[in-house]
Amino acid sequence: QYIKNPREFLQNIWRILADNGEIHIIDTPFYEQSEIAAAKQRSSDYFASIGFHEMTRFYYHHSYESLGPIEFEILNDPLPDWRRILNLFAIRSPFPWLKIKKSSAV
Repeated sequence: QYIKNPREFLQNIWRILADNGEIHIIDTPFYEQSEIAAAKQRSSDYFASIGFHEMTRFYYHHSYESLGPIEFEILNDPLPDWRRILNLFAIRSPFPWLKIKKSSAV
């Protein structure tokens, strides 16, 4: 969420990542394209409510599509209804867990 262009960021990491290396993204929300405008508004409202509205320009909202042609595997998807029910009984991450292998890089 603090990286403006995730595809460009990942392409830079490929240069230093081992051939069999992996990148795990575990603490970043990803949205459906149709949800991004509402998410941006919620973030703007939140930053304004705590007196730091200027943070809005440093907080980015990405869709899975923003990763471009890079293949990834979702190891944890917090969105299915059955997982929401489980989250009522235990503390779980609200974010997806993505695994990207260097071999999937474009």
